Amino acid sequence: MDIYMQYYDFIIDSLSKNPSYVCTRTARQMSVATDSVAYYHYLVLLAKAYMFKSEMDSAKLSMDRAEVFCDGAEPSSLINDLYAEIYNMRGNVCVRQGLTDSSVVCFQKAFDYRLKGSNRDMLHDISINLADAFVRTGHYDKGAMWYRKALSYCDSLKIPEEKRFPVYYGLAQVYMELRDFTSCDHYYELAARQYDKMLPFEKHIYLNNRGNSYYFRADYPNALEFFRKSLLLARSYPDMIFEEHLTEMNLGETFLLMNQVDSAAYYLNLCSDFFRSIENQTALYYLDTQLIELALKQNNLSLARKRMSEAIQPDYVEPNMQHIRNRYLQHYFEEVGDFKQAYYYQMENQRIDDSTRNERIKMRTAEIDLKYSQDTTLMKQKIFIQQKENEVLALNQTLYLWMFACICILGLVVFVYMYNKRQRFLLQMKSQNMIATLRMENIRNRVSPISFLTF
Repeated sequence: MDIYMQYYDFIIDSLSKNPSYVCTRTARQMSVATDSVAYYHYLVLLAKAYMFKSEMDSAKLSMDRAEVFCDGAEPSSLINDLYAEIYNMRGNVCVRQGLTDSSVVCFQKAFDYRLKGSNRDMLHDISINLADAFVRTGHYDKGAMWYRKALSYCDSLKIPEEKRFPVYYGLAQVYMELRDFTSCDHYYELAARQYDKMLPFEKHIYLNNRGNSYYFRADYPNALEFFRKSLLLARSYPDMIFEEHLTEMNLGETFLLMNQVDSAAYYLNLCSDFFRSIENQTALYYLDTQLIELALKQNNLSLARKRMSEAIQPDYVEPNMQHIRNRYLQHYFEEVGDFKQAYYYQMENQRIDDSTRNERIKMRTAEIDLKYSQDTTLMKQKIFIQQKENEVLALNQTLYLWMFACICILGLVVFVYMYNKRQRFLLQMKSQNMIATLRMENIRNRVSPISFLTF
């Protein structure tokens, strides 16, 4: 596994820049791999490269092979890490195919397996993916919660500030959906500071999503500026096919709203075949909606009618996209003189507006409540830590007091001992002097009479 991790760190930056090169190098590494777990990690990395090349079938095949291996292996933390990689990849593929609900399930499984694995350094990445998925399904409060969890993991893992921009432009996306453009711009500005450090696909996400934020403000010139930068970026990397055609579709709609019909037709036609080839239901619904309005702006009612009859209808349609489709259908029925149907779609959009407004209020309230509860939890943690610090300080002060008292007592004992010792010494010296004096006196008493008689 050490060899794989070294290879992963070496090759990861090339994944979005040159996935074909990654495919070739990874296949070569697989041929010499001796560790079976490492081999299937290489296989999942290969699946990721296939995804960046928009070869979804090859990506799925690689993931299926890796999952079969995990299912038959003895459960362990290393196998859980591999499961986490597989489900994280499955979630990314679901996102590319517009399967938003499935992506949430996959990312949640990836997160759960990562918690049971040995490599927790990727928890913040999976948290970001899960947050993105919740935002796509309209659960903005849960999206914000997971973005903040990602920031928490960044703190605990000591991820540097320059690598946190995916969380910032993710939170910007949440506030864009809640139409809080002040907060939206704040987080986009935080992300923009690290633009030069972003990988190509991360730059695309930033540029495309920031363009969308101006689109929802009806600031089409600024939206156009960011979409053009995004397209220029995608076209400078041959394997960024998905990103290139997604940006073309956004450009097509922006030109359509600016009544530049020829430019709109040009970009919508450029991306049409690609999204039909990969069967991305969400993108196709969005594309068909634009093509209906394009036909109306070209005064071609028969073509608009034909496109309406051929337009796909996915199981789930985001309210924003449904609103756009209804607006264009209202336009169509006004053009053909069927004002009853036009009124119906107008009322449908009124209902969606009311529902969306109420939902945004609920989501905004939930998001504020979640933020408040997280801030409260953080505050409680800080208070708890402060209390413990105060307790430790009190214990230290008590300890210092006892140490001081012990030193004083010890000093007093030493002083008393030394004083008594000195007193005993003085007493002994006094006694010795007295004995010496008495001896001398005794000698004088013995000597004096003899001397007197002799004399």
